[in-house]
Amino acid sequence: MGQKYCKKLNLEIPHELHAEIKKQAQYRNITIRKLILRYILPNIVKNKNIYDTFN
Repeated sequence: MGQKYCKKLNLEIPHELHAEIKKQAQYRNITIRKLILRYILPNIVKNKNIYDTFN
C-alpha cells in the first residue's frame, strides 16, 4: 500500500487506515501515491492528524 512512497516521505500510515485509503483511491480513480500527495499530506500539515482526512 504505497509503502515505498511512504518510506520516502518518512510517513507511517496506521494499519487500520490502509483499507480506507485503498477504497478512497479506487473511488476517486487515482493512484495511492496521488491520494497521499493530494489529500493526506496537506491534511497532516494543516491538522497534524491523519485520521481526519476523509471525514
